Order: sequence, then structure tokens, then C-alpha cells
Amino acid sequence: MSRQLNNTNSGFTPVREHVFVSNDLSMKNDGSVDIKKWQTDYKKGGPTPIEYHFPSSTGGKSHSPWHPFFINRYISFSRFYVELMEQKIFFLSPCLWKDPYENVFYNKGLQINGKLVDVRCICTTYDSVDSEESSWARGANEDGKIIRVSYKYQELCDVLNQIGISNHCNFFISIVDYSQSKDSLIKKNKTSYSDIFDYVKVLSLKRKAYSYENELRIIAVFKEPYASCLEKAHPFKLNKDDFTKMIASICLPPLKPFLRDDSRYKYYQELQEIENKGMKEELASFLPGVEIMQSRLYIYK
Repeated sequence: MSRQLNNTNSGFTPVREHVFVSNDLSMKNDGSVDIKKWQTDYKKGGPTPIEYHFPSSTGGKSHSPWHPFFINRYISFSRFYVELMEQKIFFLSPCLWKDPYENVFYNKGLQINGKLVDVRCICTTYDSVDSEESSWARGANEDGKIIRVSYKYQELCDVLNQIGISNHCNFFISIVDYSQSKDSLIKKNKTSYSDIFDYVKVLSLKRKAYSYENELRIIAVFKEPYASCLEKAHPFKLNKDDFTKMIASICLPPLKPFLRDDSRYKYYQELQEIENKGMKEELASFLPGVEIMQSRLYIYK
């Protein structure tokens, strides 16, 4: 699999030999990024885009709404710790998605151009400001403490490309489309697709009820089908310095806030730091030079 996959009007642009990015995410020559997020316009009754501008790391706030651009991954500390220990990054199967209107698009008999296909995915977000509270809340439903790992876009593409070369697969970075109803999602379900680009677009559809999110999916497509058990995550081996190369920072989770009449209220910040002290030390030992910060979501002052 290579650039030859890129066809006319695919909706994706090759940014590396094995990395394709949605045309709804574009990087300019100055390093800034524009994103177009599709959702339902209830007044007009159809899909409409919200446009985000992310300036380069050296630029200032040039448009509204503004946020620094990182690809953020909310993941349990225990899962990420295993990745660091084993020097691997794990991509999950869409079979494991819990929403029945999303995992319906993936099954063992799926074909593209008459050939079986195997995909894996990491669900991330491109915004750590507007949706931060909801992201922590969703992550809290998983086992263990959740951390936010922020990846640098260009460096992440570089690492994904190297993985693609050694594992004979391609990666698609796709912006989630929130303009769909339940009925429209069911109607789009098929057992065969004409090309991989159409299928990746379908895997990037989500119900309009989730439009408060800003999700971005990184989808791995294998050249040979069923490279691993469908119901299990697929590990990709990384080089020694890949984590420190592509990670900009890690944010530790907020401690659950206390009521104002709780005796612990005035000690919240100190208790939060104590709560996360062990995680901070472990992460710092594995990732020298990577910023380890603390969420201030519930800091009272």
C-alpha cells in the first residue's frame, strides 16, 4: 500500500508515503492548521461546518476560535505505562467500540474492491480547551486514572510513516463528522465498499448527539487482512526515541472536586499534587524532556 491509494476526490491528502490526512485538516506553509468540523445545523436542517484555526507554535492568536494545535489522546495511565515499558503503541479494533451505531460498520466479512480488509484505530481529540471537562469525564469511566497525552502533529506523522513502512500498512488521520442521525448511520452500513477512502469516511461518522466532542481518528489499514485477532488491540513496535520525539506534553488528571463546606476544600491543590505524585515521577523517568503538567480544571483560584 502506498501513495497509489490516493485517487481523485478521495477526501484525503498524502502527507507522507504511508500517511493520509483528511482534507478537513490542512496545514499551511507557516505551520498553522485549519480544521473543518461538520455537524448538523438544526435551523437549516443540514450539515454545516465549524472552522478552527490553529496557529503555528511560534505564531499568535490570529483567528477565533483559537487553541494551540495538538492531537490529544486520553488514555488510562496503566495502558500508557505498558506502552512505555514495551515501546509499543496499541491500536484498538472498531469491534470494541461500545456505541452500536459505530461498531456496526466493522465486521469480519468486510470487503473493499472484493478483498477482505483489516483496520485498527486510535480515537483522539484535536482540542484540549472547550471539551476538556467532557473528555476527562468520559475517560473516568475506564479502569484506573486517565492522563492526556498531547502529540505534535508533524512528528506524529513521521512516526506513523515509519510504522507504515515496517508493517506494510497505511494510516489515515480523519476528522469525525457529527452531522448524522441514527437512521442515516444505519442506512450507510454495507458489507462492501468501492475504495478505502469511502470506508474511512464511514468510520469517521458519528451521531449529531456527540457534536460537543472534537474527535479525530487515526485509522491503520493493513495490506494483508487479519494481521491479528479482530477483537484484540494491535501493537506497533516503536523506535527507542519515538515517544519523546512525538509527545509534546502529558497532563495529569484532575482530582474530583470537594464541596465548599468540606474540610479538604482549601487543600485541594496540595491534595491533587500528592494524588498524582507517583504517576508524575514514573512518566518523567521514561520521558526525559517531556513536559508533565497538572490539569487545573477544578482549581478554585
